[in-house]
Amino acid sequence: VLAKEGHFTIGTWEDTIRKGIPESTYRYLPINVVVLNNKVYLEADYSNEQTLEIGSEIKRINDQPIALILQEILYCMPSDGAIVTNIVDELGYAFPRNYYFFVEQPNDFVIELTKPDGSRHIAGIQALSKKEQTANFRKYILPNRPPRPSKPNPVYTLDIQRNYAHLTLRSFNKDKLKDQEIVAKKFYKAIFDTLKQENVPHLVVDLRGNLGGKFVMAAELVPYLMQTTPKDRFQRKSVSWKGIKKRYRFRKKSRNAFKGTIYVLIDGSTFSSASTLARYLKEETEAVLIGEETGSRYEGFAAGSKQFIFLPNTGIRIGIPRYLIEFGPGEEQHTRDRGVLPDYSINYTIEDVLNKKDLHLKKALEIMKETL
Repeated sequence: VLAKEGHFTIGTWEDTIRKGIPESTYRYLPINVVVLNNKVYLEADYSNEQTLEIGSEIKRINDQPIALILQEILYCMPSDGAIVTNIVDELGYAFPRNYYFFVEQPNDFVIELTKPDGSRHIAGIQALSKKEQTANFRKYILPNRPPRPSKPNPVYTLDIQRNYAHLTLRSFNKDKLKDQEIVAKKFYKAIFDTLKQENVPHLVVDLRGNLGGKFVMAAELVPYLMQTTPKDRFQRKSVSWKGIKKRYRFRKKSRNAFKGTIYVLIDGSTFSSASTLARYLKEETEAVLIGEETGSRYEGFAAGSKQFIFLPNTGIRIGIPRYLIEFGPGEEQHTRDRGVLPDYSINYTIEDVLNKKDLHLKKALEIMKETL
């Protein structure tokens, strides 16, 4: 955390400290939350009591203000530079476990909330194990949940509409790419051959939730979206833990390069090589970026393979990234310790989240409509 590098890994679910969660020997806060604008809202209730109203704002837990709880937990979570969007996104689903590890481990909780109608509510609930919470999920939540659509491709989807195409790049993870038999160069060629045949005027590149992976998935897309081939500019530099330095240049602009308007959807979970792709598109194309600050630094970060060490007393495994990734000076953004910043910021309310509204895509469609 103190290194301000988001690619550090701290522990696994098999180590002596954390294994109590999957083994159900620890009991912790039986809820899910959403963190929005420094406020914490209830998204799901897995408690035995079932007295908490979904969408309520949590104000205090065991008489401690939620702002102080957030501050204590966020202090213990690694992130790049001064970026908070990435760890806030992670905190949304990790809040109960991080509360257990970094705040306290009580058997009972007294939670003060403001309900959606504005009224104050105080509820007492018991701490439960993962096994007990799963049982309550199946008992109270699953029967009332509408059927979910089949899982999409874990790497990408391409949805071509009448006036635009929506290319969602969910992951650059090497194992997922291998499972889907995706090779970057052939993959993008096939996509942009299709876009050219369909004469698509607008392209939405959706990088939300993409935690990165292979850098080649970022580098090979740029030639299909750039306006001109950059001269005397390097794509990235890397410095290994052995001091070996490498420079990578941009490939030439493709003959099938997209000629329409490009929109890039980003959020705090656009991380590592996916955040790098957002940077490339901001610098080398005329793309419109929509959403929230990405999770990795604009000027570069530590990443790549990791050196693992084991802390002798706890057995916790620490993963230290072994490569420094650096980019050239930015012409479109001049910042330090910040991620890629959007041209249009998007802010969700708890109602938007619970109703599964997609304000990122809505904004892109609004801008498209203005250009027609």
